[in-house]
Amino acid sequence: MDAYMDIDKELPATEDVTDESIFNDLIEARSADAIQSSDEEAEEEPRQKNSIRTSVEFISYVLQTLEETEESTKAQQHLDYVEKFLRKKLFFSNALVQSDLMSFKKK
Repeated sequence: MDAYMDIDKELPATEDVTDESIFNDLIEARSADAIQSSDEEAEEEPRQKNSIRTSVEFISYVLQTLEETEESTKAQQHLDYVEKFLRKKLFFSNALVQSDLMSFKKK
């Protein structure tokens, strides 16, 4: 049993670390991270389409924020236009979805 326990007794457990070896380790780690992140970017799934309802809610939130800031009337006007456009799209998309009489009654 003692022979089994002392099998690696002669192996060095620590070594002197130089500044150069630390820099090399950091450079290798960063380059490995860069390669890995570029591989992950290539493997990303395509973006999911946002729903019109989510977009309208987001624009409403942005408009509320703009109302609290000064000199934002021009931006508010543009977002009002976009919001109206999306609300029309949402209205007509909901109007064309009816598939049976029961779904009409739920509205």
